[in-house]
This record gives sequence, structure tokens and C-alpha cells, in this order.
Amino acid sequence: MKLNAYIVSVTLKLYRWLIKIPVLKGFLKELVRRNELLVPVSSERNVINSMSIFLKSISVLAVIMVISILFFSPTMYSAFLLVIFLYLIFEITVEKGVVDLETKLLGQLESFISEIRYYYNQGSLLSEAIFDALEDAPCEVAAHVNIIYEVITEEDEEKAFRYRETAPNKFFRTFLALCEITTKYGDFNQKEESVLLRNLNLLKKEIKTELLKRKNADHLFSGLLFLVLFPVFFLRLIEMWGTYNVPELSKYYQGAYGFVVTILICLSTLVIQRVIVWLKNISMLKRKKHRLLGRIAGFSVCKRAVEKWMDHHIQKAHQLDKRLKRCGEGYTIDQFLILRICYLIGGFVFSIFLMSGITHLQKRAQVTQWQQLQKTQVVISGKITLEEATDVAAEVTRLLVRLPEEKAKLYVDKMLARRLLELTEEERESIAEQIQIQIHSYKRITFAWYYLILAILVAGIAYFIPSWSLGIKTYYLEKGMEDEVLGFHSIILMLMSFPRMSTEVILEWLSNYAEIFKASLEECSDSFSMDNEEAIRRLKEQEPYPPFLRIAESFKVADRIGIKNAFREMEFEREYLFEKRKQDNEINLKNRSTIGKTLAFLPLLLTICLYLIVPFVLASMEQLSVYLGSAGAI
Repeated sequence: MKLNAYIVSVTLKLYRWLIKIPVLKGFLKELVRRNELLVPVSSERNVINSMSIFLKSISVLAVIMVISILFFSPTMYSAFLLVIFLYLIFEITVEKGVVDLETKLLGQLESFISEIRYYYNQGSLLSEAIFDALEDAPCEVAAHVNIIYEVITEEDEEKAFRYRETAPNKFFRTFLALCEITTKYGDFNQKEESVLLRNLNLLKKEIKTELLKRKNADHLFSGLLFLVLFPVFFLRLIEMWGTYNVPELSKYYQGAYGFVVTILICLSTLVIQRVIVWLKNISMLKRKKHRLLGRIAGFSVCKRAVEKWMDHHIQKAHQLDKRLKRCGEGYTIDQFLILRICYLIGGFVFSIFLMSGITHLQKRAQVTQWQQLQKTQVVISGKITLEEATDVAAEVTRLLVRLPEEKAKLYVDKMLARRLLELTEEERESIAEQIQIQIHSYKRITFAWYYLILAILVAGIAYFIPSWSLGIKTYYLEKGMEDEVLGFHSIILMLMSFPRMSTEVILEWLSNYAEIFKASLEECSDSFSMDNEEAIRRLKEQEPYPPFLRIAESFKVADRIGIKNAFREMEFEREYLFEKRKQDNEINLKNRSTIGKTLAFLPLLLTICLYLIVPFVLASMEQLSVYLGSAGAI
């Protein structure tokens, strides 16, 4: 016990020290917040759980870093590749720890529902069955069920609202809704079966389906992230092996070509890693808070610009707001527009950086090439030593960088006459002519005007990336809509058989449960008492999703034929939708894994083709050209 208390104390002190570091502060607080949503226990316990995930990830990074230092020489290039690789590994291990905790929580909820069914069948009330089942429940699921138990025993609407907003997934929200409805309206038998137990059984069935889907996703996506990260780790090894066997390759690997290809491979690895993680966990809707974008959007200049855009694009603003709310990324219109501007600026700055890097490397390659050539030619004369030739090459290098072209040419003759006295006038003139050619070539390497045009084009493409991403996420969100409609069925089937049940009450319950359709249902519920037909009509216009439209159509006729008759066919439709969704999930998962596998090979393909094969081909062609030129001269 003393050892455990000591470990807890050290972990908390380490956390307080780490959050003082600006780079880690935001990340650790976000990790603690996500753990609080999954396991709503004391803040101290959540800090310990979060630090456990963080330290496990750090230990993995430490092992990789030690291996990398043993194999690679500590250069800036190696450090850059190592930082990219470690960042990706760290992000993957942290995300895996959080997802594993959520999967564990779902498994515990499924077992807990079985316990409730057992105690409820013994003749206990629902609150008593929950209390009895809590005795042996694991601490993770018990933390959630304790809140639900307090909600139904105290009938605390505010606590229920807070829990619905922070529940880790739709299964806990459905369980809360079933418990609240049973507590408020009671339970009854329908077709010789308890309505509560039947819906709990359906909820348990859905949880099992979700667990199987996650298990299949783990199997289909296994190894893909390793395949994506594999090339980045071996870029330095490929360069070392290539330059050892063919020294001429160094001008490709250490020049502009190697710089561009390395950036391309690292960038593709970063993007594809995120895409694969998203494809694997596509059903996990996470609402985020974008504090930095919120602060930027709060500036008066940004506010005026956004308001002006919305005034001129009213229809576009309405459609964008609807898509943002449905997608679940947590962006407001102003934040999303600011995000697009940030991508625009980021794309432009990145392109300028890339072009400047290319220009710098081209100049460096020109200097290196001249130094090697000049030292060789000067030493060939046999009149000066290699050390003297090296000094001349170093002075000419400084000459290239500091002086304009015209002044450099004037300075060359004086410098050669002063430094190379052993050479004849003709030899010095020959060397001076070569130096002037090199100076001219060096000065021509500048930041070209078409680089700026290319940077503007890249910035334009980057500007549309958030919109394209939003479109793809909205497309895949249809499966989440189907899941939510099935949850609506559970709530409606519970409520429809109660005496004096009204459409307005059902709408209120559905809006409490909803996430994707929440905004539309809340608007319909608020305006239903004033004009019910108009409210339903607007709901149908806002949400044209076919399975949801059938629910809206049933609301439309419910006042005329009664709630029970309006939703009579829902039970059969629910079975059909459940089986259809099960089949669609399998097809959709296979399609996503196919996309993921195709993308995962892209960094490896780029590495093999552009980083391994192309430099060898170019070097071979250059050597062949030199050989053919020499043969022709003979």
C-alpha cells in the first residue's frame, strides 16, 4: 500500500511538472479530458490513468530513440526524420490507449446489462436492480452507472442533461434514456415480454455488434500503420547504403532532389497515417473544442469579414452550418472559415520554405561541385600542394557568396596572382576563366518568379482541403445516421404504448438522445406547440434521410390515428434496419480497409521509386554520358 501511494504521489508530481512545459500542457490536458469523458471518476484518478497512457507511449519512443542513435550518426537530417517518426509513433500509441479503454468500457456495459436483466427478473425495481448489479461492477463502468443511478433516483434533470452532453458514446445515452423512461412512465408487458427487458436486450445486441465491428476493424487494419511508418525510418539507411556503394549519389541525396523527395515522403506519411486512423475509427464521433480558432475568430477584423461573407452567401452559410453540426467536428462557421484561411497561409509559407530550401541546396551543390573540381585541376599541375589548393577553393567560396558577379570577376585575377605564384600566366588565366563560369552559374541560382506562382497554386489547393475533408466525412456519416435512427426506434417503442403519450413528449425525448439530428429535433420540439404541421414539414425539409423521414411521416399522422397506430410497423422495420446495417457495416468496413491498404503502400512506393531507384538511374545515365563522351574524344 505504501508503494502504491508513493507511485501515485510521484505520478501526480510528474504531471504537475510536465504541464508547465508549453509543448506538453495542451496535449496532457486534452488527454485527461478524454479520459474524464470515458471514466468520470475523481480528477486525481483520471490524471493517473492519463499519465499511464502517456508514460507507456514515452517508453516506446525511448526504445526507438536509443536504437536510432546506435544506428545513425547524429546529424540534423537524421534528427529531422527521427522527430517525424517519433511524433507519429507517439500519436498512434496514445490514440490506441484511449480507443482500447473505450472498447473495454463497452464490453463492461454489455456484461452489466446482463446483470441488470438477472436482478430485474428476480422481481426488483429498476433502481434496485441497478444498485445490486453495481456491487460487482468494474470501476470504469460503475463510474457511469453511478451517475445514471443518481439521475433516476433523484430525478435530477440538470444532472441528466450534463451526462447526455458528456456520455462517451450513444450506447450509454440509450441506456440512460431507457432507465429514465421506465422510471417516469413505468414498465409493462407487451406480447408477454417486458418492454424494458426487450429494449435492453436489443441494446446489448447492438453493443455486441459494435464490439465485433471494432474487432474486425483491428484485424483488417492491422499492420497498416507500421507499413506507413516503415519507409521514414529507413530513409537514412538507404542514403548511407547508396552513397557507400556509389559515392556519386551524394549529390542527389544531399541536394535539392533528396530534399524534395524526403519532404514528399514525410508529408505523405503524416497525411496517410491520419487518414488510416480516421478510416479505422470512422464511427467514433468526437466533438472537439477549437480554442485557438475561437480566439482568432473573436478578433474584430475576423468578425467583420465573416459577417460580410455570410451576408453575401446566406444560402451557402446555412448549408455549411448544417454540415458542420452534423459532422461533429465542433467547428462553428467563423472557425471553419478561419481554418481555411490558416490552411491557405500555411500552404503558401510551406511552399516558400520548400522553394527556398531547394535554392539553398542548389547553391550548396554548385559550391561543393566547384571545390572538388578546382582542387583536382590545381593539384594536377603538380606545382602546388592539396592544402594550398584547399585554401584557394575556400577563398573562392567566400567570394561566391559575398560579392556581386562583376566585382567577383575583378577580384579573381588579383587573388590568383597573389596566391598561386607557382603557376604560369596561362594556367592562372585558365583557372580564372573557370572560376568566372562558376560564379556566373552560382549567381543565376535565385528564387525564381515561377516559384511564387507555384506557391500561390499550392496555397489555393490547401485552401480547399478543409472543405474536401468535410465533404468526405459527411459522406461517411450516413452510417452514423442509421445507428441514431435505430436508437430512436428503441425510445419510440418504449414510449408509444404508454397511455396519453403525445408526439411532443416523444420529440423531447428524441432531442435529448440525438447527436446528429439534435439541432433539427430541438427546433421541431420548440415550435411544435405553436404549429405542429409546419414544425414537422420543416423537420422533413431539414433532414431528408429516408429512414428518418419515415419517423417524421409517422409524427405527422400520429395526432389523427394515435401514437400506437402511427408507429405500429416500426418494430418490423427495426429488425430489417438492424440486419441491413449489419451487412452494410461489413461491406463498408471492407471498402475502407481496401482504401487504407492502398494508401498504406504509397510512402513505400515513393521511397522505392523516387528515393532508391531514380537516383541510381540518374547516376548511371550520367556516368554513361561521361563514358560515351570520353570514347568519342578518343
